[in-house]
Amino acid sequence: MQFVPTIKIILNSECYYNFSIFFNFEKLLKIPLINNIMALVYREWAGRKTTRLKNWNYAAAASYFITICTRNRIPFLGEIFEENEEIKFIPSLIGKEIKRQWLEIPIIRPEMNITLGVSQVMPDHFHGIITIGENDFNKYLYNHYNQKENPLDIPTNFLTTPSQFGPISNNLPSIIRGFKGAITKFAIENIIDFKWQNRYYEYIIKSKIEYQEISEYIIQNPENWASK
Repeated sequence: MQFVPTIKIILNSECYYNFSIFFNFEKLLKIPLINNIMALVYREWAGRKTTRLKNWNYAAAASYFITICTRNRIPFLGEIFEENEEIKFIPSLIGKEIKRQWLEIPIIRPEMNITLGVSQVMPDHFHGIITIGENDFNKYLYNHYNQKENPLDIPTNFLTTPSQFGPISNNLPSIIRGFKGAITKFAIENIIDFKWQNRYYEYIIKSKIEYQEISEYIIQNPENWASK
């Protein structure tokens, strides 16, 4: 039997984040290069004391792999089943609204130069790739540096001191706050039993290969889920 690594990070008294749920390593290791990519994601998340990367300026131009869970991992968002040897995900009403609201983000925030990669609603979590491009709120970071494939290679993308505060708006946290808030508001207005987990998870994508392989992982998520 192949060992499937599991790491639990305690977020609060009611929620544990179990990486083995998202990353089916037995399947992922069969995909060329994705074993290296997911090992990097896994190691970076597991090594943090918080869900944020230390001193990173979240207004910086970069692509992010986002994961947001439901409270207590309750499958509010839909169900996955197999029909005629085909894996299907049927979203609930709230699952459909999550997809709709996610696709609205670049339209709602045109000033941030946002583009979206692939995304997938799952029964108890959501995966998506979002890219913040160079815009009026972060272009000062690139006065002396050209954009690079790996955003972590640009020194100005990091805050200069641990005590320095980054922007409180027009950044990734403000995007996710708005997105989660819109879904919660929809649930309340439509009397739907639904709650998000308090936090979310992000991984800064460091290369075109990572972007491609993480995209493939997101697309295959329903199949990975069904094989658990």
